[in-house]
Parts: sequence; structure tokens; C-alpha cells
Amino acid sequence: MTLTVRMSLRRLRSRKLSLVLSSFIIAWAMAMLVAGMLSSQVLEVSSTAYLDDLGMPDMFVSLSEGRPIEEVEDALSSSAIDTYDLRLRANGRATIGGAEVAVVLIGTSQPVNGEINRLTLLEGRSFAAAEESVMVAGSKTPMGSLEVTVNGLPLELNIVGKVRSAEFLINELETGSIVPGSGGMSVIYLPLTTLQTVLGQVVNDISMMIDDVQSRQEVEAALFPLPVSSMTYREDHQTSVIIQMGVDKFKVMLPTISIVFIFIGLISIFITMYRLVLSDSRNIGMLMSLGIDRWRIASSYLAIAGVILVLGGTLGVLMAYGFTAMISQMALDMMGQIPFVMPFAPLPFLTGLLVIVTAVITAVLVPVALVLRQSVNDALRYVPRTKVWTFGRATLTLASSLGLRNLFREPKRAAVVLMAIGLSIGAAGSWVLMVDSTQTYFDEQMSAQRWDVRITFNAPLDSDQAINDFSYGPANTTVPFVTLNGVASSDRASVGASVLAASDIEEVRTFELRRGSLDFEGAVLAKKIAEELKVGPGERITLNLGGRTETLLVTGEVNDLQTNAIYTSNASVMALLGEGLCQGVFVVLDDPAHTADYVSVLAGDPMVGGIELKEDVRLSLSNMYEGAISMLYAFFALNLLIALAVAVLATIISTAERDVEFTALASLGLPRSFIWRSLAVEVGTQATISAMLSIPFAFFLAKVFATMMEEAVFYIPIILSIATTVTVVVIGWMFVWPSIIWPIRWFRRLDLVRTLRERSSR
Repeated sequence: MTLTVRMSLRRLRSRKLSLVLSSFIIAWAMAMLVAGMLSSQVLEVSSTAYLDDLGMPDMFVSLSEGRPIEEVEDALSSSAIDTYDLRLRANGRATIGGAEVAVVLIGTSQPVNGEINRLTLLEGRSFAAAEESVMVAGSKTPMGSLEVTVNGLPLELNIVGKVRSAEFLINELETGSIVPGSGGMSVIYLPLTTLQTVLGQVVNDISMMIDDVQSRQEVEAALFPLPVSSMTYREDHQTSVIIQMGVDKFKVMLPTISIVFIFIGLISIFITMYRLVLSDSRNIGMLMSLGIDRWRIASSYLAIAGVILVLGGTLGVLMAYGFTAMISQMALDMMGQIPFVMPFAPLPFLTGLLVIVTAVITAVLVPVALVLRQSVNDALRYVPRTKVWTFGRATLTLASSLGLRNLFREPKRAAVVLMAIGLSIGAAGSWVLMVDSTQTYFDEQMSAQRWDVRITFNAPLDSDQAINDFSYGPANTTVPFVTLNGVASSDRASVGASVLAASDIEEVRTFELRRGSLDFEGAVLAKKIAEELKVGPGERITLNLGGRTETLLVTGEVNDLQTNAIYTSNASVMALLGEGLCQGVFVVLDDPAHTADYVSVLAGDPMVGGIELKEDVRLSLSNMYEGAISMLYAFFALNLLIALAVAVLATIISTAERDVEFTALASLGLPRSFIWRSLAVEVGTQATISAMLSIPFAFFLAKVFATMMEEAVFYIPIILSIATTVTVVVIGWMFVWPSIIWPIRWFRRLDLVRTLRERSSR
């Protein structure tokens, strides 16, 4: 056995627990980094393959009013689109379980297993007769007979099966989800001819496949003769967007957390190796005086780094694969029982290994280089630090004075340790800040909604007529609106956009202005879409809807829950829908308590296609937010465990150097409880200071995480409140405090006689 190997084994034997904890922290860092990159690939590959198998359309088009099938087919014939489905879509209402429920009816001429937008049968059978239908999984609709009121007329249906559709893939997903769902709409597919019996021989919805060689511009131009109100490409569809949110969430959040862990692990290993190398300084000087090459001495310490890398890397690979499989499968199940597909992707593992190798080698080589660069005489003259901070006993007990002295016996190391623990607590506390800030922001945004009832029509209606028809009873204000989904473009970019145009938007909601002005004669953009289009106030954007375009001047930018929202006036979009027309009205009531009375009158109105209550919208958005932040709680707990591991490591390093001190105190007749009290003061002070230091770290990291999450989910303005500050400090203190268990156990097993004999013989 070579000298280098013997030196390495001796050091490994004396630092077993420290090395295990360091390996554990490094393994967590690698696992988070790899799982973030790999999970996003698994979700992307699995969901894309599944949507392709289900025949997810490349484009969805909605018409503002029904058109004869022949007219729509003539328009599409000019674009040479062969694969499409002409449908009739309507909103109805039904009484289910004693409550009135909104129902979305989709009449299709395709069978369940057609060429496009295939339905996966989960229960029962497909519809065969005219009155038969199937419901989408997650719907509040029961199997059996159901009477639905459509356009003021009753429609008798017999629900014979339950299906899953790519179009409503997340319909069964509601709250507490990694990927937020739609809250369980009642969606029913039925034969096209059945729905046409109450709405006429028309269609108002098209789903189509677009060949790769066929430009989207050609399709959009072909749609020009039709009254298009919504044009949504596959990548902008709710299913695709929500799936991409899940993909981006893992891609952004997990690697970001791993960076914090890697930094903490680097500091922890550095502290361990720095103390180890300094304590070996005389031995190193003696080896150098014997002519042993410095690189051979350094290699004995690099062997320790190798052990950490082997342990941490092996555990990290296993944990990364386990995390990826567990998280991905859970997310895929939530997104509609999507089959798990593990792609061949060695790059995330190689990247993770490269990162931790760099971190560990750096943490080991730096302290070794500090000693090896000394001369032989300097290394041989090294003596441990004898001057330590002392604390007077005027107001302190001996145990308290000893505990404080031990914590600050080396001020530089104490500062590094406290910063490392504070950073790990701050990483955990950042998720608390994000949860609190998210809820606060959500409440503010929902308070901005001033309307009580939102009514959509079966077909566009004259705005003046809409105001006259729905301004009755408790209605105080009635504001006509138009909603359009299309493509917004600037000179720099093009993205899917959702446009809300109203005659007086500020009557029904308030806005948090970021820049510019709330001039709705132009376009007021949500923050995210303004950044994607790379435009600001004074610049112009173009709205494209079925071959029809409208150019708008950007007048302002606002914070908004709907990240792709554009707000403007009805007059600005006349060319897209028609002059003086609206698709629905916002209603502000004299008293929200009269909502039920007002809505009860609407149920039989043949013009009313859909009714949304403010509280229902709030609940749906709340469910979405709960799903979007659900993983923050898991990350919070994970970071607290790492905080505990760092605190334990720091305490072990500190107390492991004091075996002679503990033995001397015991030999003087001082009881073990005295030493335990001094340890309690030391660890308690360490926990308190670290918890206080965690506040600025928590705020800074929350800002960083929020900035990265904005790309994946939504914008969160971080707010530092007193309640969250206290929560972070208290919970951080409680998680650091248990680190006292390890030095107490170590001291109880310390052989006092043997320690005195070995030390006194030197």
C-alpha cells in the first residue's frame, strides 16, 4: 500500500460522517439538476407522442356565427386541406344534482376513432344513435339521460360513454396539481345532426391538420370569407400551453434549486477540507522535507474528493433517475394518463456529473493549494490557532461563555458557516415568500374584477340591443365586449394572443399599470406578451384573425394573470368582427347578493350561450394557482432538510476538534450537563444568527426564482411581509436546532481516558 493511499485512508477514517453529509448534499444537487433537465424531456417527448397518437389538430378555428357546411367547405377547398372536421359547438345548461351546470356541446360528424382529434373510450361505448352522446372525463355530467337547454330549446340526450380527448386532456384535473387543470367542465360530444336540430344546418367550429409544406398564411387567407372569431394553433391551445407550463416548470425550477445546493455543498466541502489540511500542515511540511513531490501529497487529498464524487455521483444518478420517474409519471398521470416514455438522454447525467466534479475538485484543491504553496519551514512552524474570542462572564454563565467562544473561536470560519446555513435556510424561505406573494398577487388581481356576471351570446348581437336587453332588475352597468383569439405580431416576433375588447373596460376591472397609459383606443398589453413581442408604448402590433388584420398602437403595459392578454376598445376591432357587434356583456349588479335572481331569468333566453359568475371564475383561477404553486411546498421541505444537513456538518466539524477540551472539562469534575448546556448555547446562537441572515437570502432567491418562473408559468411580484419573515426565521431556527443531537451523541461515546493518554503522549 503506497504512502498516498495510507494517508487518504487515515483521513477518511477520521472524517466519515462529514464526508457522508457532503456526499449527500452533492447528490441532492446533482439529482435536482439532472431531474429538472430530464423530466422536462420526458414530459415533452411523452406528451408529444401521445397528442400525435390522438390526432391533436394543428389548428382550431371558431366562427362568431354558424355558416352552412357548403360555404365552409368551399373556403377550405382553396387551401387544399384534406384532413379537417366541421363541427357545431354550443353552450347549454342542465340541472345536475339539483344544481344548474353549464354544458359545452360539440356536434361532430366523425366517429370516436376518426382521423383527427380521436377520442379514447374509457367507459361505456361510443354514440351510435341520434340521441346518444359521450362525455369527456372530468365532466360533472353523469351517465344516463340528460336534458340540456340549448338556445332556449330542450335537447334530450342519452350519455352512453366516457372519453378522453386531446382537446380537453386536462379537464379531469382540478386542484393541488403540478399541472393546473380546467376545473372539470361538462363537455359532451354528440352527432352533428343532433345538435343541428336545435341550432340549424350550420357549423361554427373547425379543427384541421396542416401539412408541413403548406404555409399557415395560405390557410389564414382561405379563412378570410368566414366570420372567424378565434384562430388557435396547436402550440397555443390550452392543452399544449398547460403541458408546456409543466415542462418549463421542471426545466427552470429544479436546475435553479440545484445551483443553490451545489453552492452550499461547495462551501461545506471547502470548510471540511480547509480544517483537515490546516490540521495536517506539519505533516505536510515533514513530507515535503523528505522530498516527496507536492503533487503526490495533493493526490492524497484528491482521493478524498474522489470518494465524495463516487458516493455523491452514484447516489445522485440513482436519485435523479428516481426523481425523474416519480415526478414525470405523476405529472403525466395528472395530464390525462399519458404513457411514460423515457428518451435516451445521457446529456443531463453528463452535465450533472461535470458540474459536481467541478464543484468538488475546486472545493478540495483550493485549501490544499493554500498549504502546499508554503515553504517547508512555514509548514513545519504551523501551530493551531490559540487566540480565540472570549466573552466576559459579567452577565453570562460559564456554560454560555464557553458556547459563544466555541462558536466564534475562529471568526472567519464562523462567518462562512453562518452564511452557508443562512443561505440554505434562505433557499427554503424563498418558497414561503413565493407562496405568500403569489396568493397576495392573486387576491389583488381578482379584486380588480368589478363585474358580477359575464354573459356570452350564441351569435354576435348589436351592442345597443345587448345593453337594452340585459339592463334589467338588479343590473347597474352593462358593458358589451368582444373576445378574439388569434396571432399578434410585431417587427420582431409573433405569438398567440387573447384579445378582450369592450366599450368601457375600466367599468368592469382595474389595472396595475407598469408603463405607458391606460388608453384603450390603442392596445394595452399584459407584461409577458409585451416582452415576447418586444414592444412598448408608442410601437405598433398587428392582429391576424382568419386572414383579416388590424394594426394597433401599443399604449400601455400592465400586470395581468392572463399572460397573453391584449385589452382594447370595441371600435379598434370592428374590422375583425363587424361594426357595432358584440359577443357578450359584462354585468355589474347593484348588490352581488342578487346574482342568483338575475341569472335565473337568463336561463331561458335563447340568445344566451354561456353564463359565468365572478365567484366561479375566481374558484377556477384559484385552482389553477394552487396547481401552479403546489410543488413550492415540496421544495420548501427539501431545502429545510438541506439546511439541517449543512448545520449538522458545521457542528460536527466544530466539535470534532474539541475532544481534548471536552475531556479536560470532564476530568475537572464538571458534569456532562454543563457541556450539553454549552453546546445548546452554541447551536442555539448559530441557529438564531443563521435564521436572521436567511431573510435577505430568501428575498434575493425568491426574486431570482420568480424571474425564472415567469418564463415557465406566470409573473409573481415578490413581497416581503412581516408574517412570512417571522415564519422563515422560526422554521429555520427549528430545523437547525436538531443538529445538537450529533455532538451530544459523539461526546457521550468519547473515551475520556484514551483521549487523555493519546494527547498527553504527544
